Amino acid sequence: MTTPTADTTVLLGWQSKLYYSTGGIGTSPTWVEVPEVQDVKLGLDKKMTDVTIRGLAGTQAEKGALKVTSIEFKVPYIRNNAHIAALVAAYFSNAALGFGVADGDIATSATTNSYQAECEISKIDWPQDHDKNQELTITAVPTLPSATAGVYNAPKWVPAGGA
Repeated sequence: MTTPTADTTVLLGWQSKLYYSTGGIGTSPTWVEVPEVQDVKLGLDKKMTDVTIRGLAGTQAEKGALKVTSIEFKVPYIRNNAHIAALVAAYFSNAALGFGVADGDIATSATTNSYQAECEISKIDWPQDHDKNQELTITAVPTLPSATAGVYNAPKWVPAGGA
């Protein structure tokens, strides 16, 4: 029996990538990298529900119910930039975009982990401070995804080597 070797590479934030797809996350999304992105935060949270029973002798017990996720990222405001224009247009049209938050090149599925979800952009902050460059802080949250052959494309974690 062979023991699998673990990849112990420490990754830095700049090595990760953010992608979007106007066609969602279905069978073969066409990912577009957002190379201008600065900081990305993938928020993974879980709503908990009370499952306490009397047999626990007064101890509260909880079980995970709904997963609550969000993707927040910053991009410098650049006029006439195609990526920024697509993201802002999606906000104003209430269009869903597929998003991929990956720890490397999303096309290299053998070595890259990613979170993928169809999202709506729920918030864009555009501060215009006197002494700073303009940047957008954009928040995207999962929305009702498109269906492929009657099956919804639910948010998913795609581990390295997975599909």
